[in-house]
Amino acid sequence: MDKLINIEGSGASKIVQLMRKHGYNKDLDTEIATVVSPLPNLSVKLASDGLVLERSDLVVAEWLTEHTRLVLLNGSPTEITFQAQLVKGDRVIVICADESQQYFVIDKAVE
Repeated sequence: MDKLINIEGSGASKIVQLMRKHGYNKDLDTEIATVVSPLPNLSVKLASDGLVLERSDLVVAEWLTEHTRLVLLNGSPTEITFQAQLVKGDRVIVICADESQQYFVIDKAVE
């Protein structure tokens, strides 16, 4: 008998049960952190245990940093520079890779 048939509850409850059974990856944790100091010397403080991570501990998603992109405006290639997006006090989403002790800042956390 297919085990999916035995999952009970609301649609959201079923999704959570399936994620726990099939989608859980014990090697990755997702955490919320607060920016202590912005780029270029980024440091963040993890909400779970208060650990402060320095820039050398972090891999930051490009869109959160100052970067330049080539775009087409009215058919003409134009370079646009995006400024750093993180400021002191911002809450960010951090993924922790247990084996490599790497921390990936992937996005801002907003409510």
